[in-house]
Amino acid sequence: MADYDQISFRVDPDLKRQFELALVYRSVRQKRKATAVGVLTQKIEEFIAEEEKARASEP
Repeated sequence: MADYDQISFRVDPDLKRQFELALVYRSVRQKRKATAVGVLTQKIEEFIAEEEKARASEP
């Protein structure tokens, strides 16, 4: 198993509830369990790719 680091941060309780509900909706829609780690990892990777692309296009 790979060695992983943990990322922790605080969010508004309403945002946390909305995120948890969205995970349930995604799980139902995809007919498989969506995990917070999976979703957040995907979004982090998308953010990094977007920023790398923006940085590469700077003069």
